[in-house]
Amino acid sequence: MQNRIKSKRLNYSELFSITAEIYKKNIKTITFVSFFIIIPLFLFTQWVQSKYMANLNYLYNNMIDIDMTAEMDAISSISLYTVISSLAQMVIQPLANVAIIWGAVNIVKEQTNSTKNNFSYSFIKAPHAIWTNFLQIAFLFVVFLFSYAVIITCATMPSTFIAIMFLFITFTICIIFVAYFSTIWAFSDCVVTIQDMSGMKALTASKKAVQNHFRETFLYIIFFSILSFCFNFSVNKFLDTIYYNGSYNVYMVCSVIWEFISYATINSFFIVFMTVLFLNRIWGPSENVISYHNDDKTDVIENEKQNTITLEKMPKTEQQNTANLEKTPEQQQQSEQNYENDDEKK
Repeated sequence: MQNRIKSKRLNYSELFSITAEIYKKNIKTITFVSFFIIIPLFLFTQWVQSKYMANLNYLYNNMIDIDMTAEMDAISSISLYTVISSLAQMVIQPLANVAIIWGAVNIVKEQTNSTKNNFSYSFIKAPHAIWTNFLQIAFLFVVFLFSYAVIITCATMPSTFIAIMFLFITFTICIIFVAYFSTIWAFSDCVVTIQDMSGMKALTASKKAVQNHFRETFLYIIFFSILSFCFNFSVNKFLDTIYYNGSYNVYMVCSVIWEFISYATINSFFIVFMTVLFLNRIWGPSENVISYHNDDKTDVIENEKQNTITLEKMPKTEQQNTANLEKTPEQQQQSEQNYENDDEKK
């Protein structure tokens, strides 16, 4: 399998074929992290959201009656629960991703692939993955603050038409920025897991892996995003029906089951796919390898030229030696006399 990935630049059918093969062999690790990482994370997030909604409903229903202190406490609680939920996602989610990626790498290299080792390795790489994800989230947060500032600015504009146009242009630019950086940083988890990099170095390495293949990478991401959206949209409509017409307990059970299935199938397959794509980018033929070979070829050509010059000098030397050997004894004696005269002059 490793030779297949290294042999050439894989097309989409070959990528999906190899990904499906690795996914089947890595199903134990995928099932383990989905059950012991993703489900607890989902339940914790649901608990945080319930607290968030309780404070939000309290603030909305008692907006007139409560005093300023109670209102600030409710707002602070809402902000705190939002931060806790985001931190939990940022800290725990990389553990599952790294475990799946490392399992895929072991399968490709035909090494020992055990769920325990993959899970342990994810804790080793956790600080690097968390720091790298934090940088990405921080950048997206800056974009969000910029968008929020634009909304406030547009609200103060006297002309509604100008405000709408300015808002549309700004949001378009923000979407382009988010799409661009989300694409060039798509391999950040793979870089952290496979290579000894983190932070900005990992993001830079991910960008190099996307370089000259941006459109291909972007289309793959869009394809899986649309696929995930369609499945989630259909299932969420069904879950909403249960929530409004059934009991909350049944709704939570169905939500947990779907979260497990969603991550173990679509999300995990996408992670394995991006791992195969990344390995093919760094192992397979690339522009950098071609450039390197061209440099080597240039060096070889220069050496050959030097060798050619040296070889061209050799016949002249041989001719001189041959001429000396062809001299008669009288000519050799005359030459020796000339050398002695030259020595006396010196």
